Order: sequence, then structure tokens, then C-alpha cells
Amino acid sequence: MPLKAYRSLGCAPRSSDSRHFQAATEFWQEERVLFDDIALTQDHRHVRWRFSKFSFELMSEMDRCALLIAERLKTARTDLDLDVLLQAVLHHRMQRPEFRILDQGFQGRGKEPVPFKLKDVDRKLKSSLQRLADLTGYRFVVGYLQEGKAPGYTSVAIRIQHEKTKWPSGRIYKFPPRTRQFSLVPEAGEAQQSL
Repeated sequence: MPLKAYRSLGCAPRSSDSRHFQAATEFWQEERVLFDDIALTQDHRHVRWRFSKFSFELMSEMDRCALLIAERLKTARTDLDLDVLLQAVLHHRMQRPEFRILDQGFQGRGKEPVPFKLKDVDRKLKSSLQRLADLTGYRFVVGYLQEGKAPGYTSVAIRIQHEKTKWPSGRIYKFPPRTRQFSLVPEAGEAQQSL
């Protein structure tokens, strides 16, 4: 892959030499986990690699995969942006796309889900989803779920709606009792890009 392509993705974009890439390829060459071979070409304009057997096995064990256009990664400003983007790419082609985040599952000795603080999540999640809605033109319906016996939100269900989804009338807004919900629509009205 040309170094120019890596720079366009945001990897050392202000650097005019290949020192950053030389250090990275040397690191991965020494690790010998993901790659059997990785190096800069002699002209220092390309990176060439061959994945290891471990990498191929890891990729073949994935339950679901999706094609993510690398250009979309530049739109992510935070880790939460990236998490939401990746889940949206995985689910948006389903008839009734829905995914969960912040689902801690069952931790500790008990069998109760671990709640999170809504004030720590709400503003950040709304900002991330609004950016994604403006980017894609999708509508998002979100439910903060309380699935434990004690009060507290334990996971977030995010549903996607666009012209190709097939949500039955009103179904996208139906959540279990004790769910706090909201929806977001694109502010610009038109999608700027597609997933």
C-alpha cells in the first residue's frame, strides 16, 4: 500500500519522510504475531506485508464482518464515535437494524448486570449519534434499558431507520418498561456520505 494512502487516512499526515512508518514496520516485524513479514519497500514509498497464520485464523473466526471504508474512520472524533460507527456499519443493512452498546453483561459474583451513570453517557452518545445521523441521513431511536432488579441503566439499544429498513408501524419506538428513550434525525436533512 502506498504511504501516501496511509497519510490520507491520518497516519503521520504532516510528515514528509518515512521515519514513522519505518519504526512501525520494524515494531511489527519484531512482534511476529499479526504479520509473517512487513517492511517498507526500497524506495520507501510503499508498505508491503503478509499476514501470519494467526491473523488469518482470527479473521476466519469472526461471526460477522462488514466492509468499512477507511475514509469514514476520519469522521470519528472519540472512541464512542468509533464504536457507534462500527456497530452501525455492521447492522445498517438488516431489515430491523438494532445493536447494543455499554452492555456490561453479568460481572462480579452476582447475576445482575452492572449499571452505568446516565449523566456520564447521555451527552456523549447524543453527540456521536448526531454526527453519524448527519453523515448518513439515518434516524436513530435509542433506549436506555434497565434490565436489573435494582434501579439503574444497564445497556443502550440503538435502532436505525432509513429508506431500506422494514420496521413494522410503531415497532421502532417500542421498548421494555422502565426504558428512557429518545430519537435523533439528521440536522441537514440530506446525507453527506453513505456507509
